[in-house]
Amino acid sequence: MGFLHSIPGLRYHNARAAIDWLTKAFGLEVTMIVDTPDGSIIEHAQLRKGNFIIMLGDVREDKLKALMGTPKEMAGRNSQAPYIVVDNDEALEKLYASASAVNAEMVQPLTKQEYGGSLFSCLDLEGNLWHFGTYDPFAPLPS
Repeated sequence: MGFLHSIPGLRYHNARAAIDWLTKAFGLEVTMIVDTPDGSIIEHAQLRKGNFIIMLGDVREDKLKALMGTPKEMAGRNSQAPYIVVDNDEALEKLYASASAVNAEMVQPLTKQEYGGSLFSCLDLEGNLWHFGTYDPFAPLPS
């Protein structure tokens, strides 16, 4: 049995605000939101752009709360950081501009990498670290 996909999962203290921010910053589209019956908590949401999907929800009292921390709960640190492959430099530059427009904190500016491609890294509105780059580890190596 082989693995088919990897989908990052994050929790936010305000998932509704995070969804709004992520759609503006990264151009993600909401494909699913599952609220609690009273509508106060997002239990599960899915956002997508191309072949990239992220799942997220509100921090809540459940079994996972003891296992998953947010940057706010871990003194600003992250336990995972999605890397999203972007088609080309032009698309990456547009993504950098849209993330900058909503005040993403750039922790690594848009730069060419020695191993190939370009990359930038930023923090979202709750301090989650995101990497975007044109380096594709699945692409065939140049001969």
